[in-house]
Formats: sequence, structure tokens, C-alpha cells
Amino acid sequence: DAFDEFGNEFEYKVYSGNTWGFQDISDDVLKKYYSIKGFILATVDKKKIEVKKIFKVNPNLAVPLLKAKRDERIKKSKKPLRRLQESIVTGDLNKINAEKLL
Repeated sequence: DAFDEFGNEFEYKVYSGNTWGFQDISDDVLKKYYSIKGFILATVDKKKIEVKKIFKVNPNLAVPLLKAKRDERIKKSKKPLRRLQESIVTGDLNKINAEKLL
């Protein structure tokens, strides 16, 4: 978690690829996400120690996507899942109206 200068809470994910993973997306965590200001998704070049892209996403758009992906994975699974995890990928950014900051 991160906070801006105004005290707004953000969930941030930083990856070298174009997939941002969420490790625990239980119903309680998804509910908590509605109370944050947004998600910050960044891609970095680890060899050059450089931030390449930054996106900001509204939780009201990202949470339903994460929940739908999670629920679909549960539905398709033949056995109980040990961890509820899901990802937002580059192809999802348009669906959730991600705002490109960098």
C-alpha cells in the first residue's frame, strides 16, 4: 500500500512485464479495494533501473474485473484452489479505463 500527500491510499504493483499480479483476492480484500483511491500499475526495466510506464486505475472498474476473473477460475477448477490470485494484464487496461500517467 502507498499513500499520497493528501493521505489517499493506493494499491501499487510494479512488474518488469505487462502483467500485474494480485496474490490474495478474497471477498474481504476485494471489498477493501473499494475503499482505496486507486491502483497504480507500473512497468519497469530492471536492468536499466528505469520506470517505463505508469497507469492509474479506478477500483470501481478494476475490482469487478478481478472478481470476474477469479470467479471464472474457481468455476473452471476441478479442485479447490489453494490461493485466490489473479492478474490485470495489458489487454485489460482499456476495459478498465486505465489512465496512463507515464
